[in-house]
Amino acid sequence: MFKLLETYRKYEPSDKCYLDDKYIDVIFPGIQTLLLTIDDHHTTLKMIKAKRRSAFNFAHLRIKIDDDYHCNLIVFEDDAVYRFEPLSSRYLPTALNVLINDALTAYFGDAEVFVYDQHPQLECSNKGMCVAYVIKAAILEAAGRPIEFGIDAEEDIKRFATAVEEQFDL
Repeated sequence: MFKLLETYRKYEPSDKCYLDDKYIDVIFPGIQTLLLTIDDHHTTLKMIKAKRRSAFNFAHLRIKIDDDYHCNLIVFEDDAVYRFEPLSSRYLPTALNVLINDALTAYFGDAEVFVYDQHPQLECSNKGMCVAYVIKAAILEAAGRPIEFGIDAEEDIKRFATAVEEQFDL
């Protein structure tokens, strides 16, 4: 998986605006996955895939809003939970952001919930790339590197998505 960080820049940018979330399980076998369902009537958060011990200090948060899916990365550190949300606030309404954090706070109990300051996904037309952003953030976290994205994050993530598709089979 670390090879991706070293090689993805040589790939052509993807012409798609979507990366299948099944790549998360392929790249991070055994990763914990939580499903947050939000609709007009209620909000539920549950663990849908977990092993007793995961090799990772992070989890995949799959968010279902009506019929759409989105994903975040959850990083566990001591008594805190950090959420990486790829979308900029321009495309993620504040009320929805608060709802997600409230659900995580209720689920994790005593752990304090924080949101990373990085929101590289500025283009709404590129919203299907949240999986690519989450995979890259998870690899950076696993490598002990800061979760940071460059100035041209959209071009960068499209190259990263192509590398994922070419280096890993579904």
